[in-house]
Amino acid sequence: MDKSIEEAARRIEEALNQEPIEVMQLKLKLEISASKLFLALGWMMREGRVGLEPSEFGYKASLAEARNSSFHKCLP
Repeated sequence: MDKSIEEAARRIEEALNQEPIEVMQLKLKLEISASKLFLALGWMMREGRVGLEPSEFGYKASLAEARNSSFHKCLP
């Protein structure tokens, strides 16, 4: 795994420790490219560390342990 993707995943996890967040807001907050963001999110989803829920503006990301019963992993 590319070290920059691992670093992006670490930063995503830190941001999601605070609260669930819209994916594009996460991109802006972390100031990373969309490619790195989506590669890291995909890797984290595959490991079961993060989930995505459809939202009004795209997807909202949350740490897996923070999800409630109505929150589910969603693959396009």
